[in-house]
Parts: sequence; structure tokens; C-alpha cells
Amino acid sequence: MAISYSQGVFDGLIAMEGARRNEGKGGDELCKLFEGDESIRHPAYQTEMLIETWERRDRNMEAPFADLALSYLSGQYGC
Repeated sequence: MAISYSQGVFDGLIAMEGARRNEGKGGDELCKLFEGDESIRHPAYQTEMLIETWERRDRNMEAPFADLALSYLSGQYGC
């Protein structure tokens, strides 16, 4: 239960950070998705990718989930 909650919080942080980084860049970022009739992937896939990257870099998965969030928000895993 706690892991699911943490993942939901982290997915929300990813979405908020993505919105902040795209602020003022025009509003047509979703147009290509609708034109190409492509579905939008659930944000949990982004979390899965970040965790896999974390593990590939031999990071300790016993570290608090907040450490992963801070690493992402610092720009290390960002765009």
C-alpha cells in the first residue's frame, strides 16, 4: 500500500515538473498525439523508467523514495 501511494505521489511530481518545464512553450504539445491517433501512456511508465535507470547506475534501492524524487527534480533525469 505504501509503495503504491509513494509511486502515485512521485508520478504527480513528474507531471508537475514536466508542466513547469514546458510552461510558456505553446499549447500544441498534444496535437501530434491526436493527429497520429496515438494513445497516451500512463505516467507510471515514466516512474518505471526512472527506477530502471537508478538500478543500472548501481544506486541502492533501499534508499528512501524521496532520494529518487530529488534526483529527478534536480534535473539529473529530466529533459
